[in-house]
Amino acid sequence: MPCLISHLLVIWLSVHRLVWCSG
Repeated sequence: MPCLISHLLVIWLSVHRLVWCSG
């Protein structure tokens, strides 16, 4: 479970970073 949460967190940060850079 912790691994899944960590993986989702990394994905969320990546998406957030892309949105922040584009906007």
